[in-house]
Amino acid sequence: MAYQPFFHRSVFSLAAIAALTIPNLASPAAAQQPSQLRSAPIKLSLNFKVPKRGAPTITAGGASRSFCLAGRTPLTILTPNTNLGLTTSARPSFFVYVPKTAARSAEFVLKDSSDEDVYRATVPLNGTPGVISLSLPETAPALQVNKSYRWFFSMVCRPGDRLEDVFVGAWVQRIQPDASLTRAIKRATPRELPALYAEAGYWYDTLTTLADLRRNNPDDKALAQDWQKLLQSVGLTQVSNAPLGSQQLLLSNSQK
Repeated sequence: MAYQPFFHRSVFSLAAIAALTIPNLASPAAAQQPSQLRSAPIKLSLNFKVPKRGAPTITAGGASRSFCLAGRTPLTILTPNTNLGLTTSARPSFFVYVPKTAARSAEFVLKDSSDEDVYRATVPLNGTPGVISLSLPETAPALQVNKSYRWFFSMVCRPGDRLEDVFVGAWVQRIQPDASLTRAIKRATPRELPALYAEAGYWYDTLTTLADLRRNNPDDKALAQDWQKLLQSVGLTQVSNAPLGSQQLLLSNSQK
């Protein structure tokens, strides 16, 4: 790809962002622990506790509409409004709301702080609107602790002209959990894990564990309400009622 993407959870036009750059967030000094767990018993609240740090948000340009997208809700990455999500995982799962589309494929790209590709994969699309989750395989490089990465999701609207892509992007950083959180995770039931991660400020783990519960219990209305509340707590109200895909998509590397 010949362009430099603008990383934000809502879609922007390529022309408006061509001259913009993103500063490096990978400094180890910036990689501090998120808020610590309270010593009190776990409270099953899905109001996500957003850590007091985030990635740059560039406000230049406007929302882009494309001939290959339909509906009022744009292509949207599921990430906190700080534009940075934390994870304990070496290979986290990533979530995107995809509107109704004529595009039949998308591209996932994960980059390090020096703008080098870490992983790149093609994602098949069926045109149906909803939230999809993208899972890195064991063959993908592990995220390094305390380093920031950028990831983006591009809708390939016209395969012969990639400048017509519609894309969104955000930041992810892997943080090693402290001893108290590690012990709490080992003791927790699957039902408690999302609230545990939400209290500690680990976005990708919160989203993934709750999505797993929803897929395993598709008729559980309480879990559906928890999902809605979680997304609304970080400003994702417009996609909080969107259907969740029935399975994770395992990303298959499209580039050697």
